[in-house]
Amino acid sequence: MIKFNNVVISDQPPNQPWVISELGRGGFGIIYLCQEQTTGKKIVVKACNNGNQRSEKSKERWRSECKIMTQLDHPHIIKTVKPPPNLHAFDKDPNPVLWLEFCNKDDLRKEICKPYNMFGLEEYQVKMIAHDVSSAVEFLHDKKIYHRDLKPENIILNKNEGERIVYKVIDLGYAKVVTKDSICNSFVGTLQYLAPELMMSNEPRYTRTVDFWSLGTTVFECISGFRPFLPNAEFDRWQAIVREKRDIHIYACPNNSGQHVLYEKLPTPNRLCELAQKGFESWLQLMLRYNSLTRGGIELANNYPQCFPILAQILDQKILRVFSPMTNTTDCFNVHNESLKTVQQLKEFYETKLSRASNQAASSRTPPGQFSFLLVTPTGLIPDAISPLENYCSPLDYNISAENSQIEINLYLITTTTSNDLAPRILGRKLENFLQLRDQKLDVAEQCKVARNLTYYTLEMRKDMHNLVSAAEAICLCLNRTRIEAETIVGELQNASIQYNTNLEFFTSSLTADLQNLATFNDAERKKTLREEWEKDLNSFQKFDSIGEEIQASLNCVTFKNSQTLKSPCYDYNLVNTKMSTYFNNAYETYEKLKNVPHNLKSSTNMTLDLSNILKNCRGTWSLMSKDYLTFIRNLAQCEKDLNVITLRATEQLDILHQLMKDISKRQSKRQETIWRMSLANNSKDISESQTAQANGTCIGASTSGNSSGGSGSSGNDDNVNYVVAGINDGNILCARSMELIERAQNILADEADTKAYSIVDRIDWKALKL
Repeated sequence: MIKFNNVVISDQPPNQPWVISELGRGGFGIIYLCQEQTTGKKIVVKACNNGNQRSEKSKERWRSECKIMTQLDHPHIIKTVKPPPNLHAFDKDPNPVLWLEFCNKDDLRKEICKPYNMFGLEEYQVKMIAHDVSSAVEFLHDKKIYHRDLKPENIILNKNEGERIVYKVIDLGYAKVVTKDSICNSFVGTLQYLAPELMMSNEPRYTRTVDFWSLGTTVFECISGFRPFLPNAEFDRWQAIVREKRDIHIYACPNNSGQHVLYEKLPTPNRLCELAQKGFESWLQLMLRYNSLTRGGIELANNYPQCFPILAQILDQKILRVFSPMTNTTDCFNVHNESLKTVQQLKEFYETKLSRASNQAASSRTPPGQFSFLLVTPTGLIPDAISPLENYCSPLDYNISAENSQIEINLYLITTTTSNDLAPRILGRKLENFLQLRDQKLDVAEQCKVARNLTYYTLEMRKDMHNLVSAAEAICLCLNRTRIEAETIVGELQNASIQYNTNLEFFTSSLTADLQNLATFNDAERKKTLREEWEKDLNSFQKFDSIGEEIQASLNCVTFKNSQTLKSPCYDYNLVNTKMSTYFNNAYETYEKLKNVPHNLKSSTNMTLDLSNILKNCRGTWSLMSKDYLTFIRNLAQCEKDLNVITLRATEQLDILHQLMKDISKRQSKRQETIWRMSLANNSKDISESQTAQANGTCIGASTSGNSSGGSGSSGNDDNVNYVVAGINDGNILCARSMELIERAQNILADEADTKAYSIVDRIDWKALKL
């Protein structure tokens, strides 16, 4: 039975369209969930509790919240909706009722308190929260509204239609609209997140910077898992620490002797990369300043806070993440760094880094450039050396789904060098102590702490294994592309080799025939020179068989080795991820059991053996699997290296073959042109001599005939003239035919000089060229 202001609202008649249930209670409000039975539509109702019995100040605060909420429209502030016309359960309330959109997830406090988030949220989650909540705060401040009670409990999660987790600010019960005549000096909000000036009796006034402190405290807790300045300390001690801190200090923590120490760096472990840590450290130093006048980076000249544009730069930063499976480490790079902007510069960086690491491990110095390593994208592509690094990474997309917004590795650094086995992730202090004291009985509270640490640890171990698996998957994809490329180029080499040998055989036979027919020419000196040149050509080229066969054999060997490597159980990525997920699930379930142990069973509950087995098995399995994966990746990398060598060698030989075929074609063309020129010269000489002889014979014959025959000389002279003309015509026809054959030969050579070594020497009718 649910009552609202002493009126029962849940026991409605069965025919009522809405089902109402209570979600929770706040300082002076009750939250109800209303669900329409026919459509399943859900809305939330926030009503003032016992409105008739509360003080007038509380009623005024409630009316103020309702008024503010109905005027706001922002994607990261809870929205008001119109009340359904068929829902009348709250009609009798004398105070306003807030009708709000339904958010389908928990609040941020529950997310932070999950055991695997004990050392902070994932980097993408921190950035999403900072982006969404800061956007809401900036919007409120532009409207001259101070929230004054920002905390994880007042930030709720909602998965929208695009599957994106959206963070929304709720509960503006303490919000205050500021006018030019108003003075903010009321003490409101939650103690752990309040700005120092709100708790100092001598500093009663405050500004919008109170929200900066609360926002900074909330983001710090999201990063580290705890509040920054001794959250469990008494107020006087907390106040003293906050007064003592300088602007650079962002948190305080007790040391081994119990004395507090102030720090300017974020605590470790956390889940931010090094570049993101540096950015948030600078930002938190602005947000957690003790001096409220400069908090948030407010410039006195224009009264504009720098915290919002600085945060935008941090959130939009392009960070390139390079994972090395051989060391289980991830390097992060700012792609806008002038000294490291291209893939080639990144390669040079790793050449130097690997050289230094090798020189530290060995007595002999290894110069940069002598290391074999490979940079591969997650899809198995090898980045182009001249490409800018920013092509391979992008800032976090704040509009995509939660599943796709997780920060992934951009490149994998794969080496073929032998490395030591990977050690499991270092245990935290709590788990180290547990291993030493696991034979002793621990109370349920202590077991619960161990289970919480173990849940976080197994999740991180699963992520480490996921990175190894992803690296293996990337090199497999890369290897498949390289294998196809190698097979293609070796196939081209084989075809080119056959074509070359065919051309060479034809070139040799035609050259031999030309040498035999060279004796028919008249120019003795020219014949001698050509014979020496052609005989040299005859010995210039050799068959191309053994190298192509050798490369094909090498390719077959590497392909077989690759196929054997892929038979490894490591190739079953799902099996590997399932094994590591089992340990995480077991740890999480054990934590939930210990957290919910009934009070009367706490003294008899002992799950230390279960916790010990989970930890032991997780570390043991990880060690074995990581060793197998290193071998697997190393073997794949060696296959990749061998295939690259084969591809390079085949490419070089293919280039040589193409050049040889061009040389054969050029020499064939040159020789044929020489033959034709000599043939024409030789033929012209013969024609000229024939014509001269014929002319001389005609004159003699005419004279003799004239002297002996007298009157018949006229007829004899005509016959001789006709003979000379016929001889001249035959020579012209022969020259024309020769020019036609030359033109046809040149066309053939021009069309197919690059692919076939044609010889038309055998087509020459040498006798026809001779008169």
